[in-house]
Amino acid sequence: MTSAQLKSLFSFNTAPTDSYNKGAGIALTICKEFVDKLNGRIWAESEPGKGSTFYFTVPDVDKNS
Repeated sequence: MTSAQLKSLFSFNTAPTDSYNKGAGIALTICKEFVDKLNGRIWAESEPGKGSTFYFTVPDVDKNS
């Protein structure tokens, strides 16, 4: 992904950015909303032509509280 694609990755986008990308752009936005509600963090790292890695964290919740 380019840096511009990476910056807008978790934003709702109704228009595909290219002919390969035909989705509505909502799935990662939903993931971000879910992780945010759990007080977590979601992000991606990418190197053009080599691939992308996606990460997320959520706080550990003590089951005894």
